[in-house]
Amino acid sequence: MPLTKLADQQNFAPFHIDDLLESANRVLSMAGLREVQRRTLRFYIHRGIVPKPIGSPKFARYLYSHLLRLVGARSAQDQGYKLEQIRAEFDQCANEEELALVVSRYLDARPTKRRQLVVAEEVAAYGDRKIVLSPGISLSILSDKPVNEQLEKALTEINKMLGK
Repeated sequence: MPLTKLADQQNFAPFHIDDLLESANRVLSMAGLREVQRRTLRFYIHRGIVPKPIGSPKFARYLYSHLLRLVGARSAQDQGYKLEQIRAEFDQCANEEELALVVSRYLDARPTKRRQLVVAEEVAAYGDRKIVLSPGISLSILSDKPVNEQLEKALTEINKMLGK
């Protein structure tokens, strides 16, 4: 479903920076992924993952390919891929259709077990913590109880809600 939503955004290109971020965050939210901010976009541009916008800074516009790279980079990064790997894979795409296929693969994938463990370790290191999973959904971890026990209980409850 996120890829369909992503393809729907093509009709709105070219984008102003605010529209690009809004479209990207809409798709990322539907996929259950973290949103991107202006500074994330600028960082991706600086690293060559997303190309520079078209036009002067005051009138900068972003194409659908910018949206694909932005959403794909966030998705891949959330799964533990390194930025150099992401850039290399994007740069191998001959056209927008190939890029869309690569991005769809990232969007359809689920976070790895390794990423889940990293989050658990971060929680253990910092004590009480609230983790925003998506807009409107957060997970609170208390420092006075074992982290693994709390995460297992949360996973059990989530699976019940999903009917698994």
